[in-house]
Amino acid sequence: MSYGSSDSNTIRIGSDLITRSDKFRYLGSVLHESGKVDDDDQAHIGAVWAKWREITGVVSDRKMPPKLKGQIYKCIIRPVLLYGGEC
Repeated sequence: MSYGSSDSNTIRIGSDLITRSDKFRYLGSVLHESGKVDDDDQAHIGAVWAKWREITGVVSDRKMPPKLKGQIYKCIIRPVLLYGGEC
């Protein structure tokens, strides 16, 4: 395995040339070359806001029965808020 090459933007592994990147996604996290976690935090925050926007339409719909709204709150919103508060 050779990690060096004549071009500083590529890495040779065996016979394959791989383009060098300063960040990539691995197991749901964004890893950065410098060790920063800002990109990972922003990715998680963006995903949470996207899900919130999806469910807001359902929760604020006047045609939805209050009992169903309560179940959505208990099953989805409350656990997420509690988990976020603990982290």
